[in-house]
Amino acid sequence: MSFLQVTKLLETSLICSPWFALATLSPVTLHSWLCQSFLKKLVFQNTGLENTGLKNTGLENTGPENISPENIGYTHHRQQNSGTIQGFFITLTVMIAGLFFALIALNTSAIGAITLLCAAFCLLGGMVFKPTIARKITIVDVLVLAFFVSVGVSTAFSSFEKTSLMGLAKFLLFFSGYLTFRVVTHGNTNRLVLLTAAIAVTGFIESAIGFYQYFAHVQPLATWSDPKIAAELKMTRIYGSIQPLNPNLLAGYLAPCAAAAFALFLLCLESIKRLWAKILLALISGLGCLGILMAIILTGSRGGFIALAGLLAGAFAYVGHLLWHSPQRQQLRWGKAVWLLTLLSCLTSVALAIGGSEKIRARALSIFAMRQDSSISYRLNVYDSALRIIQDNPLLGIGPGNDTFKQVYGLYMTPGFNALGAYSVPLEIAVEQGLVGVLLFASLLIVLLFRVFIVLDAHVLSLAKQLLMGGLLVGVIGCIAYGLFDTIWYRPAVNLVFWFMVAGLSWLTEPSFHKTRFQEKAGQEETVKGC
Repeated sequence: MSFLQVTKLLETSLICSPWFALATLSPVTLHSWLCQSFLKKLVFQNTGLENTGLKNTGLENTGPENISPENIGYTHHRQQNSGTIQGFFITLTVMIAGLFFALIALNTSAIGAITLLCAAFCLLGGMVFKPTIARKITIVDVLVLAFFVSVGVSTAFSSFEKTSLMGLAKFLLFFSGYLTFRVVTHGNTNRLVLLTAAIAVTGFIESAIGFYQYFAHVQPLATWSDPKIAAELKMTRIYGSIQPLNPNLLAGYLAPCAAAAFALFLLCLESIKRLWAKILLALISGLGCLGILMAIILTGSRGGFIALAGLLAGAFAYVGHLLWHSPQRQQLRWGKAVWLLTLLSCLTSVALAIGGSEKIRARALSIFAMRQDSSISYRLNVYDSALRIIQDNPLLGIGPGNDTFKQVYGLYMTPGFNALGAYSVPLEIAVEQGLVGVLLFASLLIVLLFRVFIVLDAHVLSLAKQLLMGGLLVGVIGCIAYGLFDTIWYRPAVNLVFWFMVAGLSWLTEPSFHKTRFQEKAGQEETVKGC
């Protein structure tokens, strides 16, 4: 089934149509709402745009059908020194790349300080160039903002103000990171590719460190080892250098890194013209991606195994669609052979890694042990307690933060089974932010997925952008798949990479509406009035 058929089903489905309507919401409509809201003066104050409608934004006197991707977001004034603005974005890009490298080398406090420094520099640039920048938002941005606002509302109504405020501060850090990523990646594919490459390189580094730990037989740092497992079946679990040192955290971080390396591999095959350079760079990125996948297996993280399955399924489904349904498939006739070869290679490598090692096989099969495995049994007890917390605090939750969770969990816990979190991202969101937070986060993921479907249906992006979009989407899938049964998603190393990929998708999935959905509804929509 092609994505054209999928989008038609989504549009007519009674269940999916509300999210599909959100996914196709026009940025022109969002701009109109903003102009009519109380935020008008806050956003447009001192910009020179208050009484000029869409003047100087590149959207004046244009219908929805004339909007281009370059006109959405941060549009530069013709009279502004473009060299100064370019220098600002280059500096911000370097700072964010440094942040990604800091994720694997520094502790949480240092990462937070660097994130705030990047955000402060971004804010300063926004203030300096404010008269020359027209702010345009996507529905993804609105949903991200709503999700983080729900954290603030949960904090305001929490019975544990002090601990919830600490949790709120952590979420504000993540939100500032998202905003910074949106600014630096919006409208510029090169910056998005460079930062994606930075994430892939950090994954290569962590994989190399992990391989050293494995072959050197370093002392494992797994915090839980099932006493029922025979000593000869206990594997050496690599843990990398990410603080705090933990195999599960490493696996959760490597999942989006593998997707970033996968995106680079595809871009090398498609974009590089010189044959020798194409082969060399594709070989490096391809081997790097395979190395990251192998490192995930060596972490012995069962959540990592689930993420690995999500990564492989998402990657091959996405590329397979492009090869068999994309208009550019004539350019990719060679790609079908590569796709089949890569699929067989990955499946063979994973099968050899799991089937060839009794330790890894025992670890993978223990996923299905349920109550027979002490670690899984422990988590099932935590899930049961978390569900009872949700029943008593269904709407807004108990408030964000591990300390808040610990204080409340003690009232519901099974004796002898203490916990720092719910060990499941959906459950943790429901506990901390209530069903409102769960609905907003689920809506964000659903809208992102629908927008990808629509972009592929519309055929308005270049092949290179479609491949990059696929890599980012696979990274999000990997993070969510891992987060189903663990909460390392809340660690800065994983969370910031996740929001970077969401920020990239927010821009890459926007152009399709400007050229397709807008054209279909151009006769029905009213002309957007100026602020």
